[in-house]
Amino acid sequence: MSKTLPSYTSGTSETPLLGMTIGEMLDRTAEKYPDTEAWCACTRTSAGPTKSSSEK
Repeated sequence: MSKTLPSYTSGTSETPLLGMTIGEMLDRTAEKYPDTEAWCACTRTSAGPTKSSSEK
């Protein structure tokens, strides 16, 4: 499986972008807080694939 690269446009800002995908950030946070339940919400009506607990 190939690594997913972020795609974005950034205007002028003093704060740099993180340079990681949402999935990578979820993985990083799950590793940092392994015993904490996570809640995710999507405001769109057609949500894409989700990360399941079986992917741990």
